[in-house]
Amino acid sequence: MRILIILGGPPPQPARLQHHAQEADRIIAADGGAMACLNAGVTPHLVIGDLDSVTLETIPENWVVQKDSNQDTTDFQKVFGVLTTSKINRLMILGGLGGRVDHELTNLHIAAALDPSWEVEFEGINAHIFRVINRMTIALPVNSTLSLIPWPEALIEKTTGLQWDLTNTLLSPNSQLGQSNRVTHSPVTIRLNHGMLYAVQVLNHA
Repeated sequence: MRILIILGGPPPQPARLQHHAQEADRIIAADGGAMACLNAGVTPHLVIGDLDSVTLETIPENWVVQKDSNQDTTDFQKVFGVLTTSKINRLMILGGLGGRVDHELTNLHIAAALDPSWEVEFEGINAHIFRVINRMTIALPVNSTLSLIPWPEALIEKTTGLQWDLTNTLLSPNSQLGQSNRVTHSPVTIRLNHGMLYAVQVLNHA
């Protein structure tokens, strides 16, 4: 099952939201993400959150809304309280990047703890981020910038498709980091021996 989650950060372009909505089996807007859906003409299956960024008067009457005022969880976390997680294989998250740095980092921490069998991606205006656990094959444009960010560390068995391919390399804050590599041929493959990392495709990069 493919789940599309729209968070309340900088909204995606309406065309991108419409594209991902067409591919999704379930669409969930977290609080302010409802406005992005409204502006794109996309009807989510559920709007959830503490509703501090959107009002019930703004949301169409036929939309399903669940208010959760618990201040110990973020709106992103609230989404997972209502999902039937056993059927999920892919999460696409929009509106989770490019806003407040603390929100962005928190979103990445939440995503790091999700079921390791899920494919988890964030798409923003300036970056497309893929969570890599075990192995991943990613179709990326040649010459695009790709950074491999350990979270908090990752032992890379092998990569292919990069200008500076890595073999048996530990990435961590105390050793090597994988910033600003370049795609030389697609798809890029990343295989890990242990740990996890975020593969960050930099968009709109001069």
